[in-house]
Formats: sequence, structure tokens, C-alpha cells
Amino acid sequence: FVIIGIFAANTAQARGVLIPEDKLIPPFALTAHHANIQIEDQLVKVRLEQVFENPSSRNLEATYWFPVPKGAAVNGFFMWVDGKEVKGELLDATKARETYQNIVRRTMDPGLLEYMDAQWIRLRVFPVPAKGRQKVALEYLTVASREQNVVEMNYPWKNESRNHFQPEDFRLNVQLKSKLGIGNVYSPSHAILVDRKSGHEVEVKLEKSRNPSPRDRKSTRLNSS
Repeated sequence: FVIIGIFAANTAQARGVLIPEDKLIPPFALTAHHANIQIEDQLVKVRLEQVFENPSSRNLEATYWFPVPKGAAVNGFFMWVDGKEVKGELLDATKARETYQNIVRRTMDPGLLEYMDAQWIRLRVFPVPAKGRQKVALEYLTVASREQNVVEMNYPWKNESRNHFQPEDFRLNVQLKSKLGIGNVYSPSHAILVDRKSGHEVEVKLEKSRNPSPRDRKSTRLNSS
């Protein structure tokens, strides 16, 4: 058998924050958080899409911060400009700053992803449209831990009381594949939808309008056995 766990713990967050360069303006409200996770045996592929709202009447520069899970490798960054998806570049810190400054001078729309350390990435976005929304996406790969017949993958999520951390639209979609086969799938903390494709493939969905409200506030766990 195989057991796969997904946790939403209080110790970390699987969300980014978009902070205006103007220090008088608070972080932009997070309006949508969509996570698509593919788990095949131990290989985990994550695509995270987030949408932020700029209530200001002017275009603003902002910095997006995201905590990269330990051991994960970011392999894609995307932002949306005039409704079109634009792939960003993964650059070293010095080149990122120089390129960003040059593009801002030409009033273009850059999205530069910059590693701050082993656990954080920083994305500078310009402009975040006035009275509009800015969508960003990240893709990363990681490996789930395994001990005997138990495979575990962490997806941290922390509930916050501050409105700019509570998305109106929260979706978590997980596709499970295992050569060993997948038995019962359940979550002791959240209501989930389970679609069994076969004995080796299962799709699990968690959708909430507003922040998900688990029965157990400490963690979310999804098991299959």
C-alpha cells in the first residue's frame, strides 16, 4: 500500500505576498490561490497561481515574495500582461537588478525572479495596474519523502485573520499516481472530492470560496492507503 499526506501547517505558508514599493501602501489583497499538484510515486510537480488586487488609482511597482519549500527547484515563473501569459527569466541577482532597472526606465512590464537565499525567491513586478489585478504563477519540482510504504508530501498553508492574506477563491487540485496502487483516500480535516480514475490514479479536489476552514486548525492531511 501507499500513504500520501498533504499538510497545511502553521509553521510555513505556501503563498506569496505582493508588497508595493511605496511603503505607505499595505500589501495587496490576495484574491485567488490555485494550486495544482501532480504526485507520481515520489516525484512532485507543483504549479501555483495567485492573483492580487491593487486598489490604488495608479500603477505601482511591487515585490513578490515566496517561500520555496526546502529541497524544491523552481523551474518556471509567469506573469500576465494585458491578459497574456508572459514567461519570466530565472536570473542571478546582479543581472536581475540591472535588467529590471533598465526595463523600468523604458516603462515596460518585467517580471524578474531573484533568489534571495535557499528558501526564498523575490519577484519584482511593474506595473501592477491601477484598480486592477495582477496574476503570477510559479512552477517547482520536489521529491516526496518515503519510509517503507509511506510517501509524504507537505503543502503548508496558514490561516490568517488579516484580509490581505485571505483569498476569495482557494483551490487545491491533486493528481495521485502510483505503480503500487492506491486504496482508500480520505482527509480527516477537510471535505474533499475524490475522483478515482483507476486503481493507480486518483484525483482529489479541495475548493473553498474564501479561506479554507479545516475542522482541525493545525493541519490538513490527505491519506490514501
